[in-house]
Amino acid sequence: MNLDNLENFEIYAHRGAPTDHPENSLQSIKQAIAEGAGGFECDVMLTSDNQPVIVHPLYYNPRKPRLVDTKEKLSRLSWQELKELPFKPRHFRPGENYRIHHLDEILEFVAQYNRSAPKKIRCFIEPKTADQRLVKEIVSRVSQDTGLAADCSIITFAFRADSLRWTKQLDPRINTTVIVLNPLRDWINEARKAQADTVALGWALLNHFRFLNSSKHGRGAMARIQKKVARTAERLELMGGLANSKANARWLVDIGIKKIWTDNVGMVKSILENR
Repeated sequence: MNLDNLENFEIYAHRGAPTDHPENSLQSIKQAIAEGAGGFECDVMLTSDNQPVIVHPLYYNPRKPRLVDTKEKLSRLSWQELKELPFKPRHFRPGENYRIHHLDEILEFVAQYNRSAPKKIRCFIEPKTADQRLVKEIVSRVSQDTGLAADCSIITFAFRADSLRWTKQLDPRINTTVIVLNPLRDWINEARKAQADTVALGWALLNHFRFLNSSKHGRGAMARIQKKVARTAERLELMGGLANSKANARWLVDIGIKKIWTDNVGMVKSILENR
């Protein structure tokens, strides 16, 4: 594949470049963009004083933040307390001042970058809970800047689709993206129910589409998925991921996905350049 064809694809960074810097950190986001990402996703939760912060909760305890050294629930930590907490030792890198960021910092970075860059980046914001207060805080900040309203998207899983519907009620200008895990679902209908402009397919560590192709559905599965992708792309913006292996990146390209989510931007870019 030559570089002209590469322009038909877009790579999006899941929480930045987490193999180089802690997920959701500004350093991680900047690294992913430097590697060629056309945008990034970040996770947002509320502190005790209702400040939206960039943090992913623990998988086994969704009320506690990952990375920082604390046993306290996020709902009991103020923004001032949270930003002063040190990262756990394994996440340190010499010379880097890692910390939790406020959503305002990320949005300011996006706005400044897009005012001067030849190609704008997109910011996908995932509310980690279906909480109207959280969505309101996010939307109110994005809506203040016309450029941000055009460059940001609220993204979440289909089972949290209320967050997308609330977003559209608050500001219809803001793009919304629904993540559909099950490849057998009607993607267009899932988007309609969620009031989503964009569908992101897959997302789990297991690539459901590759699994489907190798299952009892037989050799015709690839062709059926390709047709489904083409039909959906005529109606909606379509993305796929997470492509964290060469096989999964190739699979998404083979079924017709042009916008790919990954934790490893450099790897996916290399796959696209050398096809």
